[in-house]
Parts: sequence; C-alpha cells; structure tokens
Amino acid sequence: VILTYGLPEFQKYKLQGLEDGGMGTYFKKMIITTRSKVEVIDSFCREQDECVNFFIDDSIAQLYPVVNRRPDIITMWLDRKRLSKIGTKEVADQRCREFDYVVEDLYQADKILAEII
Repeated sequence: VILTYGLPEFQKYKLQGLEDGGMGTYFKKMIITTRSKVEVIDSFCREQDECVNFFIDDSIAQLYPVVNRRPDIITMWLDRKRLSKIGTKEVADQRCREFDYVVEDLYQADKILAEII
C-alpha cells in the first residue's frame, strides 16, 4: 500500500512519478488521505486479510506514531534534508536508531526493498 498525505491533485502527480519510476510494482493499492497515516494503517489492517509491512516517510511526525503503535511494521525514514546529520553524533545516532532504516532518496529505499522482499 502506498499511503500519501495531502492535497489530492498534488498527491496523484506524486504517485504517477512513483509508478513511472518503477516503485509502483511493490504496491497493490494507493491511498490518498488527509487523516493521520497511522489511523489509516490501523483501519486498513482491520479491513484486510494482510497488513502493511513497510512504512517509508519523510515526515518524522508521521513516522513516530507508526513506530510507537505498530512495532510490527518496518519503518524507513526518507531523510531528504539530511536531518540525521545535524547535531552531535550522539543526537544523530539516537534519531536514526528510532527507525529500522534511514535513506536519503527513493533509489536507496528501492535497493533496500529489493533486498528484503
């Protein structure tokens, strides 16, 4: 499942880019929402026979609720702004440990998914 948050017009454009880039092959369904992503994940998992396995996001605010409520889901922080490099090494290491993976772009995420799946 690809779960994306924001204005539907922009999100449709973003999803088309993922499809065109080849990442759409990993996903069976695409959902656009303006609700909290963890709420949508919970609802989706209750309604389906299978659940979400991976959660990739560039928003720490969306990742933390998933980490806290859904330890069964592998989390990947898409750190486009290289925020994991800011601050002391200890602070950066702590920030990265909270997630299963930290990647700088979708190319890295694609490589990890290809190895895991």
